Amino acid sequence: MAWLIPVVNLWFPRGLLLGTLRASGPAPDKRRDELLVNAWWVAWIGHGILALVTQSGTSLPLMVLSEALYAAAAGLAVVLIQRVTTRQSTALAALRPAERGAATV
Repeated sequence: MAWLIPVVNLWFPRGLLLGTLRASGPAPDKRRDELLVNAWWVAWIGHGILALVTQSGTSLPLMVLSEALYAAAAGLAVVLIQRVTTRQSTALAALRPAERGAATV
């Protein structure tokens, strides 16, 4: 819901993603996680703002910058999804009981 509520959507999704990343498993460097999420969020918000400003199509450099920020946000989102998935897989593997070797008869 935070993505759909005006003004709230400028801040809450960042916190939701950071919370999901932290809850997915132990982090070797928490500051790096925060930096990565902040970089993604700045790129995403920057793209949104520039896309609104350039709707009339009057400034080609701003349109190019907007699309570059969009591509950066997409790339960072992929990295964040991979990081969450890796942490969740590692945490899940730690919870599984050790597999028993084949019994010899």
